[in-house]
Amino acid sequence: MIDTIHITLYSKIKPKQEFFKNLKNDLKTDASTGEVIANWKGTWNNFKIYYYDNNRLQMQGSLAKYYFGGQNLYTLDRTLIKKAITKMSREIGLPIHEGVVTRLDLGDNFFVPNPVNEYTTFFGSLAYFPKSVIKNGETIYLGNNTRKIIFYDKIKEMNSKKVEYPKTFKGRGTSNSQILRYEVRILKVKKCSDIKEILKKNDSPAFLVELLYEKEFYNSLVDIWLDYFERIPKINTIVANTTKLNSVNSLREYLAYLGLLGLSYDFVLNAIEARRDGITNKQYFDMKKELNRIAQNSFVSEIDPRIKTLTDKIRLSASRQKNIDRWTKELEMTYFISEV
Repeated sequence: MIDTIHITLYSKIKPKQEFFKNLKNDLKTDASTGEVIANWKGTWNNFKIYYYDNNRLQMQGSLAKYYFGGQNLYTLDRTLIKKAITKMSREIGLPIHEGVVTRLDLGDNFFVPNPVNEYTTFFGSLAYFPKSVIKNGETIYLGNNTRKIIFYDKIKEMNSKKVEYPKTFKGRGTSNSQILRYEVRILKVKKCSDIKEILKKNDSPAFLVELLYEKEFYNSLVDIWLDYFERIPKINTIVANTTKLNSVNSLREYLAYLGLLGLSYDFVLNAIEARRDGITNKQYFDMKKELNRIAQNSFVSEIDPRIKTLTDKIRLSASRQKNIDRWTKELEMTYFISEV
């Protein structure tokens, strides 16, 4: 579930000497004191590293790729996160678990039988989360400067980065399976209201790395990941049965939905966005709310079976992550990626 992570650590302990092997030394002079400070930067495994002689370490990278040897198809659960942080602390020689998390990505991968854009086309827009569609729906973003919700084609992303498909995945899914990745990126932990809420709930003054493998806190993160998916409006598909057409109002609802299908949800959404600066906030959000209401009108439409299946898979993933203690190691290995 945990992928990209940014960590800041202040520690009087110095890293192991071999940690500096691939780092470049850049001397800086403190303008106020005149003190010469050695700043180190470079890469360690897949992490960008910034280390300063004032005992500050900054790390930015994928914890999953670090633990699984360069790829994040497999998912880190709470128990594996602890193992990854322990391994990292031992290799660097610093108490990484005492560091502060400043960014965190939560994600999982799902085998799906259809092209990824056949799923993303059904996702609407959230208030305060502008929607961006890339490459005909192979990737969609909903978000702002603090948080982003992302769906994308994992296989195409791996191919573009020339990442080798793990041998352990051969024979999984079906020959025509695609891999859809769903992520929630918390870009600014300090400004994220969701994180503030669970820190307060756990009586924690700061988001320390060690909280990632504390059961109650970790489960709250999983809830955030699932809740964002549940909150995204799902655009329905039309129902052929017209028996509910029995009044002028029902006809209006029917025609409104047909009009939305004809133009497309994103076309109408972009038209609303284009008017953003010429209307009030109330008018803007009221129109987006009405757009989502029409798109989800159960009077003339219903949830697409593909979205029903994906929803079930995402809910199952969240349930397994929260109940990892019930699973043996053998079972854990079966759901690092969710099967069709």
